[in-house]
Amino acid sequence: MKQPFFVAAAILFFSSIAKLGYAQEKLKEGHLQYAISIEDKVLKKYMDNIKQGKGKPMEAMKNAANGMSPAEIDYLKKITKDNPEMGLSLILLPYLGNSINLKGEKTLGECKAITYELQNLWDQTENKGVNYIESTVDPSNNLSFTYDKSYKVDDPMTIGANNFDKVETSEHVKVLDFDTHKTVYKRKSSTSHKVPYKLEVYTTPFISNAVNFSHPYYSDEKDGIVKINAYLTEGAAPMVYQLVKYDKNKVTAAELTPKTSTKQYSTKTETDKVTLGFNVLGIMLNTGGEGSSGTKEDDDNED
Repeated sequence: MKQPFFVAAAILFFSSIAKLGYAQEKLKEGHLQYAISIEDKVLKKYMDNIKQGKGKPMEAMKNAANGMSPAEIDYLKKITKDNPEMGLSLILLPYLGNSINLKGEKTLGECKAITYELQNLWDQTENKGVNYIESTVDPSNNLSFTYDKSYKVDDPMTIGANNFDKVETSEHVKVLDFDTHKTVYKRKSSTSHKVPYKLEVYTTPFISNAVNFSHPYYSDEKDGIVKINAYLTEGAAPMVYQLVKYDKNKVTAAELTPKTSTKQYSTKTETDKVTLGFNVLGIMLNTGGEGSSGTKEDDDNED
């Protein structure tokens, strides 16, 4: 007896979506590793020079053009005209390492930049995060702070409607085993050029969006981000941040526990955020910044 047509069609359909990744189970627990690469050859050379600064960004930026040809320097001047702070932005990106431990709706992200190391705990269920940051030059220069989702929305590195025009696409791309959907964000003409000119964000329903709180750029997506192409300035090739490795191994309690600092800050008020921003920037640039104690968690607990 011949197999009915609709049965054969159904088998073919489910076989096809399995190949696309739609039949994949959601990753509920495991370790994810992301990496940053710079596609633009001149920018990569510039960044590699900065990396030799060993955590001293201002000194490194002064010497970054060493060994570069006049044509390369002219190219840098041309593309940084649109974004004068691009060099500083590159320094502050977690260029040296990015990993996320995921368990249910809780994540601990760890990243390492040239000037700082950071750990970020996010509990999706509690809408609460804890962030720890320390200087690579002087690890005793560190702090911790607590925050909720509203803090990320106000962050200048957030990809949102205030700064970008959103363009949905029908494009689906495989990143490792995950089928992803591409969304494009283009900087509004009224937006400061301190943010990237354009970003292409790739998300998958097979990873919780709790991981999004540990990426260098935050976007309030319903699915987990596995890749971001960031065009820091018009005309340059993108900086690519993407998932390069993952496993489904058990995540221990220790792997979801960030370091803590004796200098703990809150983000409840605008004054808190300004004080925190001042001190975080001091750590990131290795210039100190601890001169203002601001509103600490202990102060808030007195309410």
